[in-house]
Amino acid sequence: MQVAVTYFWGKWFLPIPRGEKLLFVRGEPLGLPHIPQPSNEDLDKWHGIYCDEVKRLFEENKDRVPSYKRKELFID
Repeated sequence: MQVAVTYFWGKWFLPIPRGEKLLFVRGEPLGLPHIPQPSNEDLDKWHGIYCDEVKRLFEENKDRVPSYKRKELFID
């Protein structure tokens, strides 16, 4: 379908709205290259770039939602 799907849930993991503001942010496209047969090093490199961008977006915007001001994003 070539479409990104975002799941939303609220109180008790049901589709009941939460009592706080919902914030959705997105960054600029990363411009990942097409690599027909990527090596593990290629995968690690581009996955690292993606994770760094996700962390950057989180840190830049977490102050906009009061309950996230003191949270830290952990990507394992």
